[in-house]
Amino acid sequence: MATDPEINWTKFVKDDAPRIYRYFSARFSFETSDDLTQEVLMRLVGKVEMGHFDHKKGSLSQYAFGLAHFVAKENRKRTLNLNKEVNQDMVQGEEWASMDPIQDETMIKAEDIKRLRIGISQLSEAEQDILTLLIDKDISLEEISQIVALPLNTVKSHVHRSKIKLKTFLNT
Repeated sequence: MATDPEINWTKFVKDDAPRIYRYFSARFSFETSDDLTQEVLMRLVGKVEMGHFDHKKGSLSQYAFGLAHFVAKENRKRTLNLNKEVNQDMVQGEEWASMDPIQDETMIKAEDIKRLRIGISQLSEAEQDILTLLIDKDISLEEISQIVALPLNTVKSHVHRSKIKLKTFLNT
């Protein structure tokens, strides 16, 4: 669109691509998260070039997370049995062993990440969507409500139930 401000793609990739990757990595393997993040970025560039993005309706980051949400749903539909795939990805464990910790004291143990992914996979689809969007602290509950097309109070209820379910699962 001619009236849209120029988009700084370098800054967007530096700032927002890692956030999108974290969104996917809460539910999918590292490899799948890489692929899905790339898919979102490619679709985003195409949508912007075709004039589908309107900065007056929200930020490019919000638009990108809306695309990420849609791509995650597409990926789930392609997968016949999500729980089986997630559990197989987590059991393999080789990718965890090869991770380079940023700092030893901040690295979460691989087993904790595996258990968290298993716990998330046992939530309802709506709870998974909302919780994984909530991982990124820069996305408000109001924005999540818009992305998943649910009323704000429904989103809040899903967050509350998800936290209880995950806490119960992780404490067993």
